[in-house]
Amino acid sequence: MIEAGVAETVYAYNSMINGQCMFGHLSAAESLFARMINNGLEPTATTFTPLISRYCKDLQLRKAFQLYDMMIEKGIAPNVYTFTALISGFCSANNMTEAFKLFVEMVEKKITPNEVTYNVMIEGYCRNGKIDKAFELLDEMLQKGLVPDTYTYRPLISGLCSAGRVSDAKNFVDVLHKQDRKLNEMCYSALLHGYCKEGRLVEALSAASEMIQRGINVDLVCHAVLIDGSLKQLDRKTLFGLLKQMQDQGLKPDNVIYTSMIDAFSKEGSFEKAFQCWDLMLTEECFPNVVTYTALMNGLCKAGEMDRAGLLFKKMMAANVPPNSITYGCFLDRLTSEGHMEEAMGLHHAMLKGLLANTVTYNILIRGFCKLGRFNEASKVLSEMTENGIFPDCITYSTLIYEYCRSGNVGEAVRLWDTMLNKGLEPDLVAYNLLLYGCCINGELNKAFELRDDLLRRGVKPRQNFRVLHKGQCRSSDSIALLGLNYQKKFQHCDMASYSNRKDLTKRARHES
Repeated sequence: MIEAGVAETVYAYNSMINGQCMFGHLSAAESLFARMINNGLEPTATTFTPLISRYCKDLQLRKAFQLYDMMIEKGIAPNVYTFTALISGFCSANNMTEAFKLFVEMVEKKITPNEVTYNVMIEGYCRNGKIDKAFELLDEMLQKGLVPDTYTYRPLISGLCSAGRVSDAKNFVDVLHKQDRKLNEMCYSALLHGYCKEGRLVEALSAASEMIQRGINVDLVCHAVLIDGSLKQLDRKTLFGLLKQMQDQGLKPDNVIYTSMIDAFSKEGSFEKAFQCWDLMLTEECFPNVVTYTALMNGLCKAGEMDRAGLLFKKMMAANVPPNSITYGCFLDRLTSEGHMEEAMGLHHAMLKGLLANTVTYNILIRGFCKLGRFNEASKVLSEMTENGIFPDCITYSTLIYEYCRSGNVGEAVRLWDTMLNKGLEPDLVAYNLLLYGCCINGELNKAFELRDDLLRRGVKPRQNFRVLHKGQCRSSDSIALLGLNYQKKFQHCDMASYSNRKDLTKRARHES
């Protein structure tokens, strides 16, 4: 700084620290901050806030609060931007309880939240499914004379759609238009995604037409959502119509659109079309990323085309595209489903070295061993999982519980169930039904009734069979056998592979990227 002829002032340091934080160069910002302190310059709120904001964006909340505490110790009053940054950090970490505490503390310190503060809180609540609370904050904004914008409306629309309330989201959009509120492509893409997610492609296309009528551009993101929706509905006519519209608008398919098409064609086994899209993608100089490679390899693996998938993997490595846990999971899933557990474990050890093993890949291994009746090895994998700091989920335990029930070892199934509850995991309805099946076919009626009562407390309607038992109308051993048979009919074709892989690999890959 001195060599460049710039005086070492608080203002100069603040400008440089802010710039480094904006570009994500946290180490450089930290060095500047340390140098500033060493040179005897007193930092201000403007010094601290960019650093706190960057820490929060990187989810380094402990460091953010260390700086906040330093501010308070130095008698420097945090401002609205400081609090908003901290609140944003908690919202990003899905800790809305702490975010709300800071929001209240902010008001108590006579610091008035601004539009950005409210937008951050609203998005946080929407992401956590607390839509009503988000709309309460919207009302509060309006009462205080603050002006909501598209950054306010988008999470509300998206939140309603995520909660399965797409029609409510459309009504909200209509109300906003009647109030002459300005919406943009970002708001409409959330609505289009909601419609497509529910398979309501016609209504999505209608909303897109409405966008055009209202002077809102159907941009590349909106087209990507509609194309993905048409692919999921196997509506090829609409797909090609949308691609034609894009061409007429001078838009070219991007990586996301090509990947959606390759993924859809691969899933239906149309590999010729998938590879045609791949070649077209390369011709347009739109290069595949890890998600694109994984989508195609996933389809090939599921179709048993392991050699072709292997060749594609080699091309991926040659192109310097590093695989992720989802990529490896495609191969792991196929190997375990074919009973090649030794090869699967070899791949698993390679993943451990690359720190790529996660809950999903461990679940695949556990399912593979259980399917072969190798329960001891499945249990060892579960133990290794926890030792490596990877947390089992409901699917992990349900897979083992199901197989123990099928083999008649209800005691071990119940022990695992209790372990799952003690770890604070919330069983889903499938998990309940799996253990109910085991209890019923093995005559463990007391445990079956206990599970039934727990279901009732959770507001889940019990089966007719349990109501009959509860009334004491069905107590004989024959009736117990009949009850078990009913459950056996339901679960004898239960494919734990589809249950343990219920989150589509490609969706997870898209999320991770």
